[in-house]
Amino acid sequence: MKKAILSLSLALVLIAVFAFPALAANIDLGAMNVTNSDTQKGWVTDGMDDIASSLTIEQLRSATTLHLEFSAPPAGGMQFIIQSDGDNYAWNQNDGAIPDTGLDATSIDIDLTKMKGFSALKDATKAKFFLGYYSSNIADLGITKAYLVTGGGGSAKTGDGAMIAFALMALVLAGGATVLIARKVKA
Repeated sequence: MKKAILSLSLALVLIAVFAFPALAANIDLGAMNVTNSDTQKGWVTDGMDDIASSLTIEQLRSATTLHLEFSAPPAGGMQFIIQSDGDNYAWNQNDGAIPDTGLDATSIDIDLTKMKGFSALKDATKAKFFLGYYSSNIADLGITKAYLVTGGGGSAKTGDGAMIAFALMALVLAGGATVLIARKVKA
């Protein structure tokens, strides 16, 4: 009996720990803090171009996705450009982050792991990344929210609450079974 309860406890802990991918964490980027031109603006990691930033190279390196929300669907194409000291500040331009025809949506997730130049971050100590939008000004994109997603491979959404609840329940059940075993052994 003890062995069965112990096995159940272990199984529940393993389910809670390994059955779910790591939860995504969002890093709010706030307002753009670096300008290349009126049509190319973006964000820097702390110390890049002597700019103080709350974004660290470690956070950028661990990101998998750039999530952008817009006030209205963008009408034209957008580029994603990244530079870092990991590859001597090469101009890594990725065309088509938003197709030239625009979007039919007010948000987009850009898979950073597929962007040219992103792999150079493994050797980088600082970096900057731009969005290129060719209208009169990048403000025409109407970005209302921008954040990086780390871990889990997707943005943290409402459904994660159910996953957290299940994992916690499994841990509580495993703990309860362990207490029952301990009481039975003492008796």
